[in-house]
Amino acid sequence: MSRLRRLCLSFIAAALAATAFAATAPAATPLEIAVQDDGVLLKGGDAERAQAWERIRQMRASWVRVNLYWNDVVSSPTAKRVPKRITYTGLGQFDRLVSEARASRVRVQMTLGTSAPAWATSRRRVGKTNPNPRLFANFARDMARHFKGRVGRYSILNEPNLIYWLNPVKTSAAQYRTLYPLAYSAVKRADSRAKVFFGETAPFTRSKTKGTDPITWIGRVLKGAKLKTDGVAHHPYAYRTAPTKSFGSRNSVTMGTLPRLNTLLKSAAKRGELRTPAGKVPGVYLTEHGYFVDGPAAPAFRRQNALPAATRGDFWRQSLDVARRTPNIRQLLAYQLYPSAPTATWDTSILDVAGNPTPPFSSIVTWVRGASAAVAQPR
Repeated sequence: MSRLRRLCLSFIAAALAATAFAATAPAATPLEIAVQDDGVLLKGGDAERAQAWERIRQMRASWVRVNLYWNDVVSSPTAKRVPKRITYTGLGQFDRLVSEARASRVRVQMTLGTSAPAWATSRRRVGKTNPNPRLFANFARDMARHFKGRVGRYSILNEPNLIYWLNPVKTSAAQYRTLYPLAYSAVKRADSRAKVFFGETAPFTRSKTKGTDPITWIGRVLKGAKLKTDGVAHHPYAYRTAPTKSFGSRNSVTMGTLPRLNTLLKSAAKRGELRTPAGKVPGVYLTEHGYFVDGPAAPAFRRQNALPAATRGDFWRQSLDVARRTPNIRQLLAYQLYPSAPTATWDTSILDVAGNPTPPFSSIVTWVRGASAAVAQPR
């Protein structure tokens, strides 16, 4: 056989092998684009909400997140004793959001959070100190019953590794280890098709008295545990730091250090501490992300961490690139469409006050159009 013929046959064999591998290799999971703006989608007027849903469609978002806080909707929140009959008020705005999402072919994921009513805390005061795990699970069950078939995912608590959402800090991991599985089971019994997420962890803490970095905190929750989850929710903010750079301590997890979380979850799954119902490593959902917007009346914290509009747009493009290429990342959510009040501490909006696109919004839309095949499409 001539050398040329051998080379041709080798090339053909390699091509056939590559084709066979491509045909059998599992396709990468498309990245979900998600949005949250409770201020507008829950409380905005008709015209403002209509404009918001149009912007969400332009982003090709497939999910909308909304926070539902226990104390905001339960009856008799300041009572010292558990009511004989627990009822709920104020769910109408959530029902409307769910209906409007469905009309826009967008699915809903809901974070069930605190403050807890006074009758469900150790201090018998409305707040986030030692919420009763059994009573919280009853709340989770009631919400899953109310929204059955309409809300696809539930997260258990918001940023529970920070004192602002669950305290005391020194026992927050132990509290979550008890509360989470009770709420998980309660939701599943009420709506077997609903998915339940672990976490909604914050990316870092600025002080040991204010919280615990996520790698340390999750490790404490999972030590000796045998938990199930349909996904792990995390907020990879890094303020002024580029999405490709490290920020915070070695136990923080921002956009530039997402592999740290994947490494932890792989180890936890191997030990049986946290797995999906199928026994797999859970996927990671980045359920809050954004960059601060400056303003003449902005408080010092926001002004110190704000970035120019062009930089925010570039960082959003980089964030989407990082999320798409990092294994096991399933979703990236833009937290806040419209600006906050001028004096608000938090503003990571991507539209101006009139609802017009700013560079971050334009970057997201351009990126999604260019990466169409790699993006989960609205149903």
